[in-house]
Amino acid sequence: MSSPVIALAGNPNTGKTEVFNALTGLRQGTGNYPGVTVERSVGMGRLNGQAVQFIDLPGAYSLAARDPSEQVAVDVIAGVQPGDLAADAVLAVVDSSNLERNLYFATQLSELGKPLVVALNMTDIAQRRGLRIDAEALSEALGCPMVPICARSRQGMTALREAMAKALAASNGAPPRVVVEYPDALVDAVRGVQERLAATGKAASFGVALRLLADEGCELEREGVSALGPAFRDELARLREKAVSGAGGTVAALEAHSRYAWIRGVLENAVQRTKSSERGWTGRADVVLIHRTAGPLIFAGVMLLVFQAIFAGSAPLMEAIEHGFANASAAVEAALPGEIMASLIAHGIMGGVGSVLVFLPPILALALFIALLEDCGYMARAAFIMDRVFQWCGLSGKSFIPLLTGFGCAIPAIMATRTIESPRERLVTIFIVPLMSCAARLPVYALLIGAFIPARPILGGVLGLQGLVLFAVYVLGLAIALPAAWLLNRALFKAEAAPFLLELPTYKAPSPRTIAYKVFLQGKDFVVNAGSIILAMTIVVWALAFFPREEDPGPTPQAAPVRLALHQQPAAVGHAFGGSPSQTPQGIPAHSPAEEMLGRPGQLDDSYLGRMGRTLEPLFKPVGWDWRVGTAVIAAFPAREVVVAAMGAIFHLEGDGHAGHHSHDHGHDHDHDHDHHHHDQEGLRARLQEATWPDGEPLFTLPMVAGLLVFTALCLQCGPTLAVMRRSTGSWRWPLFAFTTMTLLAYLGALIIYQGGMGLFGPG
Repeated sequence: MSSPVIALAGNPNTGKTEVFNALTGLRQGTGNYPGVTVERSVGMGRLNGQAVQFIDLPGAYSLAARDPSEQVAVDVIAGVQPGDLAADAVLAVVDSSNLERNLYFATQLSELGKPLVVALNMTDIAQRRGLRIDAEALSEALGCPMVPICARSRQGMTALREAMAKALAASNGAPPRVVVEYPDALVDAVRGVQERLAATGKAASFGVALRLLADEGCELEREGVSALGPAFRDELARLREKAVSGAGGTVAALEAHSRYAWIRGVLENAVQRTKSSERGWTGRADVVLIHRTAGPLIFAGVMLLVFQAIFAGSAPLMEAIEHGFANASAAVEAALPGEIMASLIAHGIMGGVGSVLVFLPPILALALFIALLEDCGYMARAAFIMDRVFQWCGLSGKSFIPLLTGFGCAIPAIMATRTIESPRERLVTIFIVPLMSCAARLPVYALLIGAFIPARPILGGVLGLQGLVLFAVYVLGLAIALPAAWLLNRALFKAEAAPFLLELPTYKAPSPRTIAYKVFLQGKDFVVNAGSIILAMTIVVWALAFFPREEDPGPTPQAAPVRLALHQQPAAVGHAFGGSPSQTPQGIPAHSPAEEMLGRPGQLDDSYLGRMGRTLEPLFKPVGWDWRVGTAVIAAFPAREVVVAAMGAIFHLEGDGHAGHHSHDHGHDHDHDHDHHHHDQEGLRARLQEATWPDGEPLFTLPMVAGLLVFTALCLQCGPTLAVMRRSTGSWRWPLFAFTTMTLLAYLGALIIYQGGMGLFGPG
């Protein structure tokens, strides 16, 4: 027997996900609802020893679905969602500090005929507002358990579990209790719909029948109603006229008036106010934070400080990770027999994947700050602020939420566009979401900015140049996205932005559990990617760089048979975040130990990878890339985070073969030998700093680095994102258009930055 399913329903910003996390812990999974690209969270929990499956539904304000995500919530609750997601019971999560609005949805749910429990969440906020709630009076009025809880502090969760267990056990298929006092004409019309459906063998609850009357085009019973044919639709039209006879208006308006009248009457007796109902300091703060002028400036300042903090706080952890991988790589290389296996593990896999995982700290830091701003209620204000900007380009503030999600990952961001009612606005938002710099781009930014942008203090040390550059790169995506949206709206759709309505939640202290879980999910997603597609691509890059093997012609007079000793002095990440590039010490052999490990000097140049790269190098040279950088960028088109892994594999194998080195002095002393080992084991940033063209000119000049940052910010290098775009739009034309447009835009941007920078300032 399968486990019962309990659906968590509620308005947005009621703490529904916090309740879900409290009920399921970490026993959760995500996926898409069958047939639609709307993400769902499913988790297992136990009620009185019984296994129960919980589903966290998309937020909805009522059963009258306005967009695809709300329709999914309605379908799951009503039991018409394809698959095994039909709800056996419903847990409605409401905001105790705003019961009048929240109970509207709860009363609709009570009429569907399924076991219902209402969680009165955010009781702490209600108390601060001076609201004293009589939960027993509310339970009696609505006819279902009403349990006060505070999900953030886990207060009341035991009582909530007991109430849900009793509701499941007491379910006997009894007709739902209709508590709202509707006009007699409306009740008679609803009963008439139930009778017509019963005559055809399709039983319907009072709530479902009311939905068929109130919401023309309602899909709660789409399969059954469509099978009844035109005659039933004509009967529905007749009953709608009967329902509003003498009252005028529409059934939906009559329903809303009746519900709110009943809710106000109940709350008058069940809720007491002990002080003013003003929103206190939340209202006073919003006077400034959402001000037409001050609001955008404050938001920009907050995000600038976030990116500054990412660089300032991540360096020690990055240094520790790099040190660990360096030691592990050296130990593995020394322990494994055989040249090929040692190279594959130490330099192919560990050199590539390690080069990416070293950037896990800034990714977690970004996730932490975004989660904090979301959980405290500020991001809703940011959406309100950005609506004024988005109106200019034909979008609304609703597009800001998917774009904000895009800073984490474009895939859930595209899924989040399902909450946008306008198909035009949804399509344009899908197109511009990949222009937001996702977490996969952050390793590339951190690598290049840390290696080539000095850690110069700005404004007396309040800001740093590196953090400012990182902020500018993130802003670049938005700066390109808005004109692109304007152009698409004017050229293809010729439509104006839809009105934007948003409820601003009360400011609150962030929940440590919620923040930790969001950061954990972001880190887990990145590490899993590093362990799958990045690992696969790194092995491919290593193999192409390592083969074909040729016979070793013998050591040159200046070649000492040494191997990479990465364990002695790992590259100081602190130096890469602002220190000067390391100088090439005296006593370096004419070719690198890495090349000796490969078999002979120049092995990488003659490898399959080298041959392919040199064939394409004329395409790369206009933007300042040599074949190594260009090959790494091309290898990353399936997933952009592969750029760093590919560079790690290529430059670890290539060593210093392109650098202009001094002659080897067989009489060098112990200090020179130590310097030599220090040079050999320096990290990827140091290798990039020392990389040169064959003529000895630096490869990574500031114009080239700036162009590479722009290319990374604008190019759509993500196969899964293209697949989700295809599923969300129903065609490959839109994702192919986005891929082609963004690739050309990225290349053009890199070309302009590099050529213009070299012409104006030279390579410095």
